[in-house]
Amino acid sequence: MWSIAIALTLASSIFIDGQMSAASSRANAPLGATFQAGYAVYGNGTWAVEFFTINTSSGPAEWIVRRSLITPEGREQVKWAYSTNCPVVPDVALSLNRLPMGFIYVPELSGRRLLFSFPPPSAPAADGRSYALWGIALQGGGFADYRIESGSGTVAAWAAAAESALEECWASS
Repeated sequence: MWSIAIALTLASSIFIDGQMSAASSRANAPLGATFQAGYAVYGNGTWAVEFFTINTSSGPAEWIVRRSLITPEGREQVKWAYSTNCPVVPDVALSLNRLPMGFIYVPELSGRRLLFSFPPPSAPAADGRSYALWGIALQGGGFADYRIESGSGTVAAWAAAAESALEECWASS
């Protein structure tokens, strides 16, 4: 139902400062839809996945997911998924509400070597991939955009689980 209108409105991704972010995803939103969150898997090309909602007059909001592959040559392939034909979509997006986030870490600049650190830093991903999450967060009674990047750990594990859960959605788009 939404696929024709969306495909015509969004031919290519919009990046701000060369990166996907809450601001760039708001610019990618289908007409009448609200950006909720996004993630990307960087490797041989970039898979970027953006979650949007659109209010309906007949019940709960419908979820629309845009997945784009940007190849090293700069070409883009776009696929769409909808909560109406892929019921796992809202659960994947809403699981971000339960994702444990790290804390801000400011390294000591005095040159002093840390004798103890917990948890110990994790090794980079063996496959050379890196991952990013972005969206809107609550902080201090207001909203803030966030973007988190990692080569391993919680962000990488969540992105891998999301990719697996959404795999069948892309096959039907």
